[in-house]
Parts: sequence; C-alpha cells; structure tokens
Amino acid sequence: MLRLLYLVGDAPPQTGAGRPFEQDVLSEALHRGIVVHTVACGHMSRAGQGFFERVARLSEGRAFR
Repeated sequence: MLRLLYLVGDAPPQTGAGRPFEQDVLSEALHRGIVVHTVACGHMSRAGQGFFERVARLSEGRAFR
C-alpha cells in the first residue's frame, strides 16, 4: 500500500519546547511507509526552502515550488 503525505507551507516550522523534532517525525513516517512530498509556497527564505527540500529528500519524496 502506498501512503503519501503532502506538506504545503509558506514558512519553515516553528521550533521550541514541546514541539517534535524534524528527524523523529521523518523517521516515523519512513517506518510507517509514508512518503512525504513538499510544496513550498510564496516568498520563502533560503532556510525555509532548505527545510522543505530536506523533508522531501529524507522521506523519499519530491519537493515542489
């Protein structure tokens, strides 16, 4: 069974106490067989674009703009 998740956003995630770590979420997605495709919208910073590209790459998905 193919499982896809589309992450669409216009900014990188907010970080801080009580929020999950990116790597933990991606590891769980891979463990469950979920491929994450990302769509970066708007005028995003280079760091934000890097986040969306990294998430897609690490989860065997594709990054779109």
